[in-house]
Amino acid sequence: MVRAGWPARSEIHLQIENLSSPKLGILPVGFIDDNPDMTDTIHRSSSFSSTSYTLPVLGTGNDIGVLIKQYNIDDICVAISNINNETCIKILERLRKENVKTSFVPNLYKVFAHRVNIHHIGQIPIVSEDEREVGKAYLTIKRCSDILMLIILMILFFPVFLVVSVAIKMDSKGAVFFKHKRVGINGKLFEIYKFRSMTTESNPYAVNPTDQNDARVTRVGRFLRKTSLDELPQLFNVLKGHMSFVGPRPEMPFIVDSYNEIHRERLKVLPGITGLWQLSGDRKNAIHENMDYDLFYIRNMSFSLDIAILIETLIFAFRGI
Repeated sequence: MVRAGWPARSEIHLQIENLSSPKLGILPVGFIDDNPDMTDTIHRSSSFSSTSYTLPVLGTGNDIGVLIKQYNIDDICVAISNINNETCIKILERLRKENVKTSFVPNLYKVFAHRVNIHHIGQIPIVSEDEREVGKAYLTIKRCSDILMLIILMILFFPVFLVVSVAIKMDSKGAVFFKHKRVGINGKLFEIYKFRSMTTESNPYAVNPTDQNDARVTRVGRFLRKTSLDELPQLFNVLKGHMSFVGPRPEMPFIVDSYNEIHRERLKVLPGITGLWQLSGDRKNAIHENMDYDLFYIRNMSFSLDIAILIETLIFAFRGI
């Protein structure tokens, strides 16, 4: 494994351990510094062994593509002491395009804190991105479970569908169902279905009501929202494979357009009817303002967690009746 460091402009803090250590399995080749005056300068490590080792500054961030090919680099450690979120994200996105592993010194690390591995170079702890993927067996079980629950719920809630449909038509003019464009897995657009809970004059892409007394919400709509019965038609989305019962809530396209690299993690899995965010005390806030819930779920996806969320959702719904 070949490693390069990306240091701060004025000072290099990364210490290189004795290269003969078998536990590291790496060959440091140099530093990268955005200050062009630093190029070709030599820096001596503060080694943990008696052997002193020096490394050159190979070039700037603009040279990274050439340097990766020239030195066969497959691992880069970012060690910028004053890095901000925007810069850190730009570096990560650039290095992903170059197909190299990226590590961050922990106290500088702000990009992918939701899924990290912590290991050491000598006595220095560093953090790298956990690239584990969701198992195919779990996804298969999840889909089969969705279909099984879908059949059961379709039978059980058929009378509810009829009663709610009649109530909506009697309460206000307009269609029974409400369709809305959302962004699903891998950024694909689909139409989400709900029972209509607002007046037909309401802007469908305006900010969702957070108050039950919102003038846009109909009388029947208040009950539907309180009990979450307005979400019931999303069973058809599960049937079509656009959604699962458990997962991140699907966002509207104009919000997804403003996503950064971290936010887009939500698009790697099927969106869900319910999830950790919906059960949290922060559910009154916008979905994109509470990414931690979805990122935690994606990091810890499991059959047992799905069951726990579904049980809590049932309890939550019955409390609202």
